[in-house]
Amino acid sequence: MRRWLAPTSAVLLLVGLVACTGSSAGSTSAPEATIRIGELNIEYGGTVVDWHATVAAAEALDADVIAIEEAWGHIPRLAEAMDWPYYDVRRQIVSRLPLIHASGDPMEYLYVEVAPGQVVGLGNVHLASGAYGPNRTRTGDAEQEVLIGERRLRVPQITPYAEAIAKLGEAGTPSFLAGDFNSPSQLDWTDATVDTRPQIVYPVPWPVTELLAQLGFTDSYRQVHPDPVADPGLTWPSNRPPAKNGGWNPGKDAPEDRIDYVQSIGPATAVASQVIGEDAVSPWPSDHRGLVSTFRVTPAAPPDLVSADQALSYVGDRLTLRAWAAAGTVATLTVNRADGSVTKTADFTGNGGSVTFDTDRWLPGRYGVTLRDGSGRTMAGTVFWLAPAGGTPFLTVPASVDVGDPIPVTWNDAPGNRWDWVGIYHRAADPHVASYLLWSYTDASVEGRTVLDRHDVGRFPLPPGKYTAMLLVDDSYRPVASADFTIG
Repeated sequence: MRRWLAPTSAVLLLVGLVACTGSSAGSTSAPEATIRIGELNIEYGGTVVDWHATVAAAEALDADVIAIEEAWGHIPRLAEAMDWPYYDVRRQIVSRLPLIHASGDPMEYLYVEVAPGQVVGLGNVHLASGAYGPNRTRTGDAEQEVLIGERRLRVPQITPYAEAIAKLGEAGTPSFLAGDFNSPSQLDWTDATVDTRPQIVYPVPWPVTELLAQLGFTDSYRQVHPDPVADPGLTWPSNRPPAKNGGWNPGKDAPEDRIDYVQSIGPATAVASQVIGEDAVSPWPSDHRGLVSTFRVTPAAPPDLVSADQALSYVGDRLTLRAWAAAGTVATLTVNRADGSVTKTADFTGNGGSVTFDTDRWLPGRYGVTLRDGSGRTMAGTVFWLAPAGGTPFLTVPASVDVGDPIPVTWNDAPGNRWDWVGIYHRAADPHVASYLLWSYTDASVEGRTVLDRHDVGRFPLPPGKYTAMLLVDDSYRPVASADFTIG
């Protein structure tokens, strides 16, 4: 039977890792390193063509870390299939290298540990595909109309990520923003490229990539391949086989373009960048080709922080916590259950390391982790959740809601995927077939609450009747919890 590690054992684990760390938090000098960052939209969970081909496509990038789009809850499955030890379901990232969450666990980025005590920052975005710009130019929309649409739809979506990651880069941490932007680049739609593809009827200063350039980001593919005529770098659509079971396929006249990126800021230089697609894996499994860029970086030490490898674990799992503090700091890491019924501590001296606990005897629930110095000052903190072994998520909805009243929905032990969502359906409806009536994202939370009303997407108010609230996984139509209720 597993048991808690005694505090002395925990200290030995942590100090053993600290001893191999050669730099201190806040250090501005570090040996140069190389990191390969991939971007791959696997399309509807990677099963449109063949799951094994999806795994092969990810492996073909030969990356150290990959930003994934359209995971549909399959991030852990992909990491396991690749035999990669690290993954993050909130940001949809799989990695060979340790992934570390900044204190407060910002959605916009995490850290990747490229060497002991040395990190880079990484964010991942998937912007809306609606009102796709190249379709609009091809069908005759004026440039100004296209630009207005981009500024209204995609620019607000990327701005929080871009600004947060830009601050990391400006402070000296090499940082990256990868993703499927669903937007071309201003570097590609120039006077020289007009008429090279049917949709490029005039140059366009695409606002999403313009914003990144203004903030100081560098487009890795164009840094390595500066000529958009000679090296268009087209990532969408790929020439994959038709989707199984009559699923969606890009139209035959879909406008080819480069809409997948790895952008960098801070002390990072792209030395190679390659689009990976049908020539590497057959059949290619996604409507997007992959991208991998190799960077020479000068990594930085992270700030004071404490991080749980996963926001949600299960009783019996091994729990890994990672901590950083300035060199020489004597600190104490404390784990408390929300009700105070369980407390565990580990002491360490030095700049960083990890400690692993067995959780066989832990109680399910929400836990807080704090890192305090010798004076008792809180230096950093985070939270994580333990669900019962073999447990599943659950929803709570009032049994009856009055007509016209908002619909409160509470969830617990949700997987915390980036695009988990709550949908309201008619009673006994199959979400793979039936349309939702009303819905809202969970904001990647393990536990939370929302009130569905006229501000959400769908029909409100709902008429009297029998309904079911469902928790669905990561933009898919796979429910993992449900609760029936009536409106009357």
